Amino acid sequence: MANEIPTWEFVYTGEGNVPQGVTHVKFAPGVINLHQSVFDDCRISLRVVVLNEGIQTIGDYAFWDCSSLESISFPSTVVSIGEGTFQVCRSLREVVLNEGIQTIGYSAFNGCSSLESITFPSTVVSIDEWAFRACWSLREVVLNEGIQTIGHGAFYGCSSLEKITIPSTIISIGSQAFHDCGSLRVVVLNEGIQTIGDDAFHGCSSLESIRFPSTVISIGQLAFYECRSLREVVLNEGIQITYPL
Repeated sequence: MANEIPTWEFVYTGEGNVPQGVTHVKFAPGVINLHQSVFDDCRISLRVVVLNEGIQTIGDYAFWDCSSLESISFPSTVVSIGEGTFQVCRSLREVVLNEGIQTIGYSAFNGCSSLESITFPSTVVSIDEWAFRACWSLREVVLNEGIQTIGHGAFYGCSSLEKITIPSTIISIGSQAFHDCGSLRVVVLNEGIQTIGDDAFHGCSSLESIRFPSTVISIGQLAFYECRSLREVVLNEGIQITYPL
């Protein structure tokens, strides 16, 4: 049909860059590491990527500004996603993280404004700074037991996010982690969390109640500032508040 988008499939063997105009990419079994510049020539055209079992690391900014990429699924052999790997992939709607991945790098999905949901497997131990900043369509985030830290600004400006449950393995929520999540109505903090950083929930104007478990020892400066709908706060023994909420 006249309106169909042409398809150009390409098998990447680990040598050079993917050619200009390629729409679909598969990786040969021998490819272990995906480097930064691989997609420099096909950022606009690239729509589909199939990552083979065997790939271990996704390098810094590897898919940066691949504006037509719609989905990505990580095999169990991937252990880390690098800095800015999918930054400003504005069409990216679906991300599947399988068991095995351990770290989500700095600004990895920053600006993926079409991403709607993300589930973290139990093998993930940390979500780095700004990892999902400005993912405006992100409505659902599932954090499984195993994650230990949520970095500075990790979900900053995720304005569609409505609920977050912090599992017992998380010991710290970084500063500005959920800053300006204006639709966030429900926050569940489980036993285990110890510190809540400065401005962590600043501007969560839909948040109605919050209960702090006994393991919390500090709540940072302006952590709940401008939470205009907040009607109920339950503070348990052991909390040390050094700055205004």
